[in-house]
Amino acid sequence: MKLQSVPKRGGLFYFCRTMFNKTLLFISLLAGLTLSCQQKKAETVVDNPTQSSYIKYASGFVITQHSDWTEVVVKQPWKGAGKAIKYALVDKKKDADAAFDGYTIMKIPLSKVAATSTTHLPHFSAIGEVSSLKGFANSDYVYSQAFRERLENGELVEIGDGAGVNFESCLNLKPEALFTFSMGNDRSTDERLALAGIDMLYNADYLETTPLGRAEWIKFTAAFFNKLDEADSIFNVIEQNYLELKDKAQTAKTTPTVLTGVVYGDTWFLPGGKNYGAAFFEDAGGHYLWKETDENGWLELSFESVFEKGLKADFWIGVASFGTLQEMTAQESRYGLFSAWKNSAVYNYDNQLNEKGGNNYLEEGYGRPDIVLADLIHIMHPDLLPDHKLYFYRKLP
Repeated sequence: MKLQSVPKRGGLFYFCRTMFNKTLLFISLLAGLTLSCQQKKAETVVDNPTQSSYIKYASGFVITQHSDWTEVVVKQPWKGAGKAIKYALVDKKKDADAAFDGYTIMKIPLSKVAATSTTHLPHFSAIGEVSSLKGFANSDYVYSQAFRERLENGELVEIGDGAGVNFESCLNLKPEALFTFSMGNDRSTDERLALAGIDMLYNADYLETTPLGRAEWIKFTAAFFNKLDEADSIFNVIEQNYLELKDKAQTAKTTPTVLTGVVYGDTWFLPGGKNYGAAFFEDAGGHYLWKETDENGWLELSFESVFEKGLKADFWIGVASFGTLQEMTAQESRYGLFSAWKNSAVYNYDNQLNEKGGNNYLEEGYGRPDIVLADLIHIMHPDLLPDHKLYFYRKLP
C-alpha cells in the first residue's frame, strides 16, 4: 500500500494545501474594557457557536468557533491538573474591546513564538509557520534540517537546556507565547514568564490514549495561527491512511506477540494497555502482551515479571538507545535469553538520527502515526506491505 501524501507546503515533513475559504474572526465590542493577552476577570462573552469542534479523536482539548472568536479548552493540561485552561482567540487586526471571564485572551494569528518540545516542530512545518518559531529549548534534540539551519543562522535561538526553559533567555526573546508541556511538577518558570506577559500554551498530547488522538494536536497549534482549515486538511489525509492500514492489518493470518521496552536499574518501563503505544501494536495486527492492563501511562515492572511473560514474544519492538543486539547483552546478559533476541526479531525506532542525537521518531513520529503503523505492519506482516521501506524503525544487527 502506498501512503497518501499530506498536502505540501514549504518543503518539510508533511505540508498542507492552500485553503482560501478561511473564516475571518471579528471581535465583540464591550465598552470600557481593554483587550490584552492576559487572563481577565469580567463579564463572560456568550454567543452561539458556529462550529462546535474540529476534534474527532483527541480527548484532551476542544475547539469551538463562535461568530467572532474561537474557544480552545485544554481539559487536562497536565496529569492531575485541577482544572482546564481556556483560551479565547480573537483577531489581532481588529481594534476592539472584549471581556472573557476565566480565559487567557490571545490575539491571533501569532507571529513570534517559542516552543519546548520536538513534537511541536512538525506542526509549524505543516501549516507553513516555520519562520514564526523564534525560540526553542534543548536544540540538540532537533532533527529537522530546516530547523537546524535556522539554529545555525541565528534565526532560531536557544532558550533552554536539559533543565528546561531559561527564564532570562526567553524573556529577552519576548515571544508572544510559549508552546510548552508540563508534567505537573515544578511550574515556577512558567508562572514567572506568564507574569512577564508571555502566555503559556499547554500541549498535553502525551496524555492521549490513541495514535490519532495524539496526532490531532496539530489543530491545537494551528488554531493560534488561524489555520484550522489547513490543519484539518492535513489530519484528514493522515487519518485516512491510518484507518486503511489498520483495516489491512486485520486481514493478517497470524497475530504475533509483542514485547517492548528495557530495564533501567531494577525497573522495566513499558506502556500500559490504554497507552497510545499499546494501540499501535494492536492496530498493526499484533498482540501486545500487556494489553489487558488499565494504565494509560507507563508500567513499572520488575525484570522477572517481564521475563516470565515476554520470554517467548515473537517481536521486541522499541529498545531505548541500544544500537545492536550485542550492545543489549553487554548491558544485561539476560536479554539474550528472550526468543525475540535469539531470532533477531528486535527493532528500534532510531532509523533516522543526526550527529547530535536528534531522533526523527521523537519529532515527526507522533504526528505521523500512519507511517509508524506502516512500519509496524511491515515488521510483523511483511506480506501485507511488501513494498514498504522502513522509515522510523530498523532491525538491530
